[in-house]
Amino acid sequence: MAASPLKDDGSGFKEFMDETCWTPLNFSILYSNDFVEEYTRAKTLAEKEILSFGSEKNAGEMEVVTLLCGLVGGEALMPYLSGSLTVFLAQITNDELALNSLKFLQELLAKIPVVHVEDVCNCHIFCMKEASMNGRFLCANGYISTAEIASYYQQKYPEFSIKKEHFECPKYETKWGSNLLAEKGFQYQYDWQKVLDDCITFARKTEYGVFKDFRLI
Repeated sequence: MAASPLKDDGSGFKEFMDETCWTPLNFSILYSNDFVEEYTRAKTLAEKEILSFGSEKNAGEMEVVTLLCGLVGGEALMPYLSGSLTVFLAQITNDELALNSLKFLQELLAKIPVVHVEDVCNCHIFCMKEASMNGRFLCANGYISTAEIASYYQQKYPEFSIKKEHFECPKYETKWGSNLLAEKGFQYQYDWQKVLDDCITFARKTEYGVFKDFRLI
């Protein structure tokens, strides 16, 4: 959320989303509210502050890494759905709050950066094991629209009824441009389709039975 490709002048999105992108502090977009706007600004300011400790000015004193993860999905050990998983599943459950969060992310980031929780864990370990590492890194192995998410669910899981409105979304041309982790040698193990599949698998296992109305658990 701190790496939006929104242009500072509010005229749209940049061509690529990468580590050079910073969320404008004065943004105002659809599906937001005071809480999410302040939350996003706080994340952006906090990251800039912590990165200053590893800047060239303080070179040699401390190395600082910020790892900006996309929307994290996949299976987990919890007996309930995390906030991010409810967002991934919003087009199936039609949870209004989760749907607004999904739409907000797309309006902020042009598309949804997606990453598997296992890759997030492995990436943290990778960063800690590197002999020398400093700076900002985006962590995601998919960059997809909300319409692509809906289409995948419809094709792979026809037992779910996906509302027509979920297949309609703005078409932003911004592309994923981050490859700094790959240049360091990190390799992702899961693509975005696997992330969505594992979200479904995990939801079916939770004690709350989020899909009980579909008779799938």
